[in-house]
Amino acid sequence: MEGELYIELINGSMIWAKSGDNPDNLRGEGLDGVILDECAMLKPEVWNEVVRPALSDKQGWALFISTPKGKNWFYELFLRGLDKGQSKWASFQYRTHENPIVTQDEIDEMKRSMPEIKYRQEVLAEFLDAGGEVFRGLDQVLTAIPSDPVSGRNYVAGVDLGRHEDFTVIKVGDVISCEEAYIERFNRADWDYIKERIRDVCKKYNRATIMLDSTGYGDPIYEDLAKEGLPVMGINLNVSSKPAIIENLQLMIENRSLRLINDQQTVLEFGAYTYEVLLSGHVRYNAPKGFHDDCVIATALMAYGMSVGGVTTIGVMEEDEIQPEYHYDEIEDVIGWADDEEE
Repeated sequence: MEGELYIELINGSMIWAKSGDNPDNLRGEGLDGVILDECAMLKPEVWNEVVRPALSDKQGWALFISTPKGKNWFYELFLRGLDKGQSKWASFQYRTHENPIVTQDEIDEMKRSMPEIKYRQEVLAEFLDAGGEVFRGLDQVLTAIPSDPVSGRNYVAGVDLGRHEDFTVIKVGDVISCEEAYIERFNRADWDYIKERIRDVCKKYNRATIMLDSTGYGDPIYEDLAKEGLPVMGINLNVSSKPAIIENLQLMIENRSLRLINDQQTVLEFGAYTYEVLLSGHVRYNAPKGFHDDCVIATALMAYGMSVGGVTTIGVMEEDEIQPEYHYDEIEDVIGWADDEEE
């Protein structure tokens, strides 16, 4: 057919070469496999609405090749391949240095003559910050080292709860230095074990103030821990409160006033985290479908605790002096939101 580019093999198989400029022109019969070249510059519907459905009936394969172009839909696919929980995906990243045809002299010349951003993107194959991502400059704050508690220091723990598919994440940081000291992440545990781990970490880190996501099933966990006399603060993450918590973390990262441990799962979740503007004008922050955000939420709660000084009236009190109900009401007034509006 005139205008069609294809190769017909002697076994009857066909290899077609088509442009992705117009997704509708790619519609047709089922595919055994597809290679999308420079797919970072294709519209996401090429994959989501056309190619992926065409592969489904034959359970076909797909290979995505591209120079990074910001953190767009291709970046999201790349992150899937780094996530050990998504076994059907695999990601590979190669710099120009690994091309045997390109000489080191040529690479050095490109580094001298190209803008740094272009060099990092085109030669080092880095996914650079684009306009839509939530957290910028994360790589600049991944300098903290896990550490044991120091006597007399005030610590705060951010806790996001999960039981089966989601994870419980406990992150602890030093209130004064705003430096993360501890990470724990686990799932498939009963509530008694989850409370035990929160309790043990809190006591280990000088009775750290616990900033707990009390949304949904987190509310009875908060109540149980508070009844035990632990310095716990329940935060209902709803459409009003969640943006404030996330945006506080954004600001602390951009200002480099927070230091985080270079944890692979945390970096993965931060890179995938996204937002959308609702018709009401509120901003909804969440993880894309198939990704977790437990590390993001735990970090945000920890950072918020740091920003309000770890609620030191609780954190430094002795065990027999704790009055959870009184101090929770006091904190609630400071926060200014404890309503039950769901996200």
